[in-house]
Amino acid sequence: MKKISLIICVGLIFIFLFGCGKSNQIPSYDFDESEYKYVPYEDLVRNPDDYIDKPIQTSGTVRFIISDGEQYSVRGLRNGNGDEFDILYEPGIVSGRLIEGDFVFVNCVFLGIDSGCPYGWATKIDVI
Repeated sequence: MKKISLIICVGLIFIFLFGCGKSNQIPSYDFDESEYKYVPYEDLVRNPDDYIDKPIQTSGTVRFIISDGEQYSVRGLRNGNGDEFDILYEPGIVSGRLIEGDFVFVNCVFLGIDSGCPYGWATKIDVI
């Protein structure tokens, strides 16, 4: 019995040390342009599990941008109804630089809801 307990403890320690770190890798998604579909905000917040890891489209006005050097995030992409959506992205997918007040169309992969706000990983951002 002690041997089994020791094996389980060693296994848990191994998982904790090597399997629980936050990855700094930038996600890679390979969806065809035609797979991105507009999903109403209400559907995302009411049924988020139906859309996680699925390609969606959104649009709105950039409220503010945060950078950690490698990745950027648009906090509070606001649509015409006042609903907000957060976007994470690599700067290379945008020609030029996003600034507050830009109106953008975004293809992204829906990642879920955080603090009541839907968010996704952008694969394409067009500034209008």
